[in-house]
Amino acid sequence: MSSLPKSAPTPRVSATVLLLRDDPFEVLMVSRAARGAFASALVFPGGAIDPEDSEPGWREVIEDFDDVADEERPLRVGAIRELWEETGILLGGAQAPARNG
Repeated sequence: MSSLPKSAPTPRVSATVLLLRDDPFEVLMVSRAARGAFASALVFPGGAIDPEDSEPGWREVIEDFDDVADEERPLRVGAIRELWEETGILLGGAQAPARNG
């Protein structure tokens, strides 16, 4: 009798962020929940892509997004969202100055 699964699980589209700092060199990792798959393991922040990560409105708020391939955009949005959800870190550039009148 074999203990192998009858069929392979269906992969989910997901994204991971590797956030690094130079001086001193550091790598950001998070600890998974104490229960479930890979309990308490150290992992890079990331997770499954949500349908909202494909919304066209992201092109208006992410700089240089027109230079990114259509199929890559939801991966980038999902990676940024997962990093925020898991760590409170929001990736972004400097805020543009407010325009008067």
